[in-house]
Amino acid sequence: MNRTFFSLFCIVFLISCHRQSDQSSIPCYLINPEKSKTLLYSEFILDEQYLKLEIDTLNPIGSIDQLIHYVDGYFILDKGTNKVLKYSLDGKFKFVVSRQGKGPGEYVKIASISINSRDSLIVVFDKMAMAVRYYSAIDGSFKSTVKLDFLPKEITCLGDGKIAACMNFTPHPKEMKKKSPNNLIYFRDPEQIINAFLPFNHEWVIPNYSGGQIFTNSAHGVFFMPTFYDEVYALDSKSCKPILKLDFGKYNFRKEIFDGFNSSSERLNNMYKSNMVFRKAGFHEFDSSYFFEFSWKGIGYWALINKENGFVRTAGGIKNDLSGIPSGIYLGAEGNRMFQAIEPFFIISEKNRFLSESKNTSLSAEERARFKTQYLYIDSLFPNLSDSDNPVLGIYSLK
Repeated sequence: MNRTFFSLFCIVFLISCHRQSDQSSIPCYLINPEKSKTLLYSEFILDEQYLKLEIDTLNPIGSIDQLIHYVDGYFILDKGTNKVLKYSLDGKFKFVVSRQGKGPGEYVKIASISINSRDSLIVVFDKMAMAVRYYSAIDGSFKSTVKLDFLPKEITCLGDGKIAACMNFTPHPKEMKKKSPNNLIYFRDPEQIINAFLPFNHEWVIPNYSGGQIFTNSAHGVFFMPTFYDEVYALDSKSCKPILKLDFGKYNFRKEIFDGFNSSSERLNNMYKSNMVFRKAGFHEFDSSYFFEFSWKGIGYWALINKENGFVRTAGGIKNDLSGIPSGIYLGAEGNRMFQAIEPFFIISEKNRFLSESKNTSLSAEERARFKTQYLYIDSLFPNLSDSDNPVLGIYSLK
């Protein structure tokens, strides 16, 4: 999905029906995307903080495509520059992994990153070269490469160093020899299968589209949410267990939408025309709620599900009524905190707008005072912010 939609992301507060699935005991949440509405930060965010990432003139960040919060800092994947950068918890630049090429220790194109916390390694998925590269999470030095004999859709590293791979609707060659091949596979390393889960569904070979992160890692565990599955799975090194199911009613995945179309563009166009919710990914578990992303009519939405009562709060537009700082692109979550990347241009534009409105004599004195307060607050956070600076990291604590 085009990243431009993410800047419009909202947390859509819907009313869900919390019921038990007929097929299992896992909770099932009924969600109607038509009931989306604008949401205020004050409704779900307890506190907001903003981190200005120090800019290294040789390695500026073009965009933050993936962020991982680690013990001593943040790891950022910038797909535009094909680099991995590490920053300290206070935003100081630490080092960059920039080894594009085809030689020893080099990668062709980074598709995603994860962290092997057991061995303090950055796990780089070099999809174009069909390889997994390992670099030190301490100083960025190259450690090893494991070549793949298959091309997964996405991989992630589990806590004990094992790799989980989603096979992109095409099982591993060793799996294809079995009577009932599996789609999700665990590896001790990417060459040795140790466990296989989720039987391969031949009915789902045609609609092969991406949709955000299929794997998400957090303090609550590792989760797996493939695009066309209804269930969300919790992963560990020995099992893959469903923990909940999402039901979008008439907007659920329907294979007949794809029948009779030969090209991917025709199928994708029919998906939009059918109003199907085709993207269900980016799942996270907070302390008191579940969070996930989905796409409907080509627009990205978020949803928060209260774990205690099953109530789904969220919306079709989002407004920061706490400080006026614009919303950014959702990057992930850790514990009870959510991360966003905000482009400096939008912050500067809002600051200038607040200053202009504070001088607008057609407004009441109260309104002008409010705009002046917002302007001064943003200016105090980013007094010298320019368009050429790195994206700002927004850190939000949820209620």
